[in-house]
Amino acid sequence: MTKQYFIVLLFFVQVIVFGQITVLKDTREIIAIEITESGLLHWTSEGETTKLPFVIEQFRWNRWIKIGEVNGVGSIKQHHYSFNPICYHGENLFRIKPIAESKVYKEIKYMSRVPEINYSIEKKTKEIKFNYETMYEVVDASGEIVKRGFGLSVSIDNLSKGNYTLKYDNSSVEFKR
Repeated sequence: MTKQYFIVLLFFVQVIVFGQITVLKDTREIIAIEITESGLLHWTSEGETTKLPFVIEQFRWNRWIKIGEVNGVGSIKQHHYSFNPICYHGENLFRIKPIAESKVYKEIKYMSRVPEINYSIEKKTKEIKFNYETMYEVVDASGEIVKRGFGLSVSIDNLSKGNYTLKYDNSSVEFKR
């Protein structure tokens, strides 16, 4: 059996039991979701028959971005989970999905007290500097992400001259290199 074929079988979560193929369905249900004042995300699930992960996504820069996974326990009892997301300034929107391809999910909004993040472009050091640590992306004119990370600065020294979009915190701005 090739590695690719095995991965495909694993993705469909099929198990061979005594010569029969039994398809295990993801029967998990998220029955409660909350976020604490400090931004810690909590949820309760029940009906788990598999140990598949829960996928946590955040709506940022006009799209859903996967920000983490938490493995399921895999038993039908209620289980409590938590995840500490990186919040940005203002309203944050999160969703938890039982599996990455699932169209079934729970969403929650959170108003963060994280200070607004500002940036400056340092021409001498060819860096973009932020006043607080932030998640960022630098996108070229064709829409390709050329830099992605988390920090107080991002080097733009190796970028070709041209137009770019800087996405940081919950903002997007255009700049020229």
